Amino acid sequence: MAKAFVLSDESIRNSHGFYLDNKGGNMERFRENPVMLLGHDSTKVIGAWKDVRVEGSRIIAEPEFDEGDTLAVETRGKVERGYLKGASLGILVYGAKNVPNQDTGVEELHVTDWELLEASIVAIPSNASALRVLDAEGNELHGKELSAHLISLSAEGKGKITETHKNMNEIELTAEALTALGLKTTPSDMEALSAAIVALSARATGAEARVKELEADAEKQKKDQAKTLIDDAVKAGKLSADQKDKWLALAEKDYDTVSATLSGMSGRKSIADQINMSSSGASKSRDGWDYMRWLKEDPQGLAQMKAENFEAWQTLHDNYGR
Repeated sequence: MAKAFVLSDESIRNSHGFYLDNKGGNMERFRENPVMLLGHDSTKVIGAWKDVRVEGSRIIAEPEFDEGDTLAVETRGKVERGYLKGASLGILVYGAKNVPNQDTGVEELHVTDWELLEASIVAIPSNASALRVLDAEGNELHGKELSAHLISLSAEGKGKITETHKNMNEIELTAEALTALGLKTTPSDMEALSAAIVALSARATGAEARVKELEADAEKQKKDQAKTLIDDAVKAGKLSADQKDKWLALAEKDYDTVSATLSGMSGRKSIADQINMSSSGASKSRDGWDYMRWLKEDPQGLAQMKAENFEAWQTLHDNYGR
């Protein structure tokens, strides 16, 4: 038996510009009929593949040549003498998508759903240019036709491919897609379409940034408003300093309810009101009294003030003589 062949390597981008993901491959039909062709020519069956397996990023198989076929024997000789070293897959493609490169972040096209039909001995390795690709109906695809087909699959129906199996060079966008891209008609080439998509992406990114900026401003205004409300309540004596943080958290969550609650609360009396208090309760008769007048005319009331309202007494005492 000749040496094993690498049929495909998912870590290498092929000449068609995409990566073939191993995990997306369906090999059931192929395992039942592991036909080996020469150059993807179905009239040149030269044997079968044995021990088809996935090792790391590669799909590997052992060739078994048909000893009763002259072409197969000739091909085996070229393989054993080192003149033929390449192998290639013949596949049906059902699905594709763009996947960000883990190192660069650049999106790369991956075929993620495919079926293996045959594998061939070829002069050029499969990941270079000899990959044979068919659509779901079995039509062989080449060049721009293949590219357009893969783009349609990766778009998941967002764009419409016209004349799918005859002319894949033109993409016809829906009216909604044209409006989103800011276009009046479908671009005549992929470069123009790509430019429109990039511009749309830039606008979306800018809009997202602006929304985040407005949300941040609104959140700051909300917190500032809550802080002012609670600070004023503390100054008015409606809340003590050690209650501030708790009420601030409540106000940030439900400003209107906290504001209404605080508006119904009474604060502490001003120092002036407190000073007017006396043992007799005749507050109006003592308006404007200083410490010395209290001491002369109502020492009993002054003593009661000191005992019951030391803050008011302290204010009078400290202000005396100034």
